[in-house]
Amino acid sequence: MRLLRRFLVLSHRYLGIALSLLFVMWFASGIVMIYAGGMPQLSPAAGDQSRTSPRGGEPLCKPA
Repeated sequence: MRLLRRFLVLSHRYLGIALSLLFVMWFASGIVMIYAGGMPQLSPAAGDQSRTSPRGGEPLCKPA
């Protein structure tokens, strides 16, 4: 029982460290993509199409 508890504590610790490093890298890469211009952009036609309803073409929201 003691060996199982030790294994669980150690695996929880090291999995936490590994996963937190993964999420920090994911967050940092997203920030870099935003500010370095790596994010994909829609063309004006695709942007207009994304703002219309799939049922009839009426706008989902009115432009300001």
